[in-house]
Amino acid sequence: HTTAEILRTIEAAQKRNDIPFCVFKPSGISPVQLLTDVSDGKPLDEEDRREWALVLGRMEKICAAAAKAGVPVLIDAEESWMQPAIDDMADTMMARFNVKEAIVFNTIQLYRHDRLAFLKASHAKAVAGNYHIGVKLVRGAYMEKERARAEEKGYRDPIHADKPSVDRDYDDALRYCAVHRD
Repeated sequence: HTTAEILRTIEAAQKRNDIPFCVFKPSGISPVQLLTDVSDGKPLDEEDRREWALVLGRMEKICAAAAKAGVPVLIDAEESWMQPAIDDMADTMMARFNVKEAIVFNTIQLYRHDRLAFLKASHAKAVAGNYHIGVKLVRGAYMEKERARAEEKGYRDPIHADKPSVDRDYDDALRYCAVHRD
């Protein structure tokens, strides 16, 4: 149902100048646990592999429709424990649909201490793959949840220690994008 709604928003945006892009959360087209399992590299059973193929098909359908309509589509970021699967899907879709221009955009949450390096690596991958990188830069949205989970699970907090560090990375990311704009 979510995929159909996203496709309707792409169709509406194609007809209206006041809707410049469409955006969606990958957790709307995939079970959250599946995004987490794929991100963790967990072996998938037959049912999960079938469901993951459906998720990839939904992502493909959305991005193909956006490319055909000439409407940029922004893939929202989610919590760090499911973001690797989302990043992989976004990279695959950018390599396929961003050959002439950026249509597919991944969201980079710069309140995470690893995302400035991720931005630079994503750009290098796009240059090597001869496609345009599309990024939406944000500071972030899940700080309390991220910190609580890191403490509960006993891993390093993925969030910067303080706001000045977040602002520094955000500003550096903006500068990096301005310098490397195609």
